[in-house]
This record gives sequence, C-alpha cells and structure tokens, in this order.
Amino acid sequence: MTPDRNNMQELFEKAVRDDREIFENQISLFTSESIEYGKIIYRNLFLFSGGGLLLVPTLFSNITAIPPSLLLSSAKCFIFGLVFASASIYLAHINFQYIIRSLETQRGARHRYYQAVFIKGDDTVLPPSDHGAASKFISLTFVFSHAFGLLSLFAIIFGAWSIAGANI
Repeated sequence: MTPDRNNMQELFEKAVRDDREIFENQISLFTSESIEYGKIIYRNLFLFSGGGLLLVPTLFSNITAIPPSLLLSSAKCFIFGLVFASASIYLAHINFQYIIRSLETQRGARHRYYQAVFIKGDDTVLPPSDHGAASKFISLTFVFSHAFGLLSLFAIIFGAWSIAGANI
C-alpha cells in the first residue's frame, strides 16, 4: 500500500515545520550566546588590559623608583593584551557566524531532502550530513579565539607581574 499524494504532502509540511522550529531555536540560541560571550570577553579582558594601561602612567608619575624601561615593557604587555582580546572577540564572532550559516545550510539541505523523499517519492536520496565543510573552519575559529583569549590573559598577567616585581 503506497501512501497517497495528500498524505505525503502533509508529511513533508510537518517535517519542514518541525525542522524550521528546531533550526530557528538553535540559531536564536547561538545568536544570544554570541552576544553574551562578547560581553563577557569585553568586560573582562578589555577592562583588565585598559585598566593596566591606565595604571602605568599613574605609577610613573607617583613612583620614580620604577625604571622607565620596565614601565614601557609593562605598557606593551597591556597593549598586546588589548590586541589579543580584540582578536579573540573577532574570531569568536566569526565562529558563531559560521555556526549559524552552517545551521541555515543544514536546514536548506534537509528541506531539499524532504522534498525529494516526500514530494518526488525518491527513496534513493540520502539524508544530508550535519556540518559538512564548515565544521573544520568552525573548529579552527573556536581554537584560535580561545588561544588569543589566553594570550591576552597571559599578557595582562605578565604586565602586572613585571610592575609588581619592580623594586620600589
């Protein structure tokens, strides 16, 4: 017994509707997580680096026992902390954008799959894979955004340590 055309159309519409809801929820979740991650990184890394950078001239004007070369190297560490934090935020943003683009691509591929199976009746079509070619880029941007975040944190710590270790 083969299903009639109306039943196949209903199955197709239900599958597309279910997928739309799932993918739209995932896309909405990744968008909100991207914004929250950016706020956290901005708040922590930028404020620590910027605060350290403001600390250097303050110490220089109040304490003359610290050699200017030490203050300059400490300021460079805080500047590198800002640069690495910026790179981390940018790569995290790209990562989230590629995840969202990958989800949208998956939704389109699944829609075409449902159309082939339910509307055209083609049983030979294979379901689409999850991420495809984008998964390698998603993994790379994830790793590099975290690496730059750690570099920023290390630069902040090294800058603070170099000033704290000065013989005052």
